[in-house]
Amino acid sequence: MARYRGFAGLVRHEFGGYGSKEGMEKAFAATGAFNAQLKADGYGRPVPRSEGVHRRVLVVDAPDPDVALELAAEGSKA
Repeated sequence: MARYRGFAGLVRHEFGGYGSKEGMEKAFAATGAFNAQLKADGYGRPVPRSEGVHRRVLVVDAPDPDVALELAAEGSKA
């Protein structure tokens, strides 16, 4: 009897789903600016890298839940 397995994964596109190189670069610039502002305002700090981890993560230290939600809303736009 044949067995089948399903797999749900990310579909890779040339520009990561941004539609164009310009769109991708604009999104990266907006995210970079947002992250820089978080650090400048004292909310963001980088997470130390560990072996095998290739993504950058920024921990957001918000003083209260309302500020955390505001920052999350701003970050989702970037």
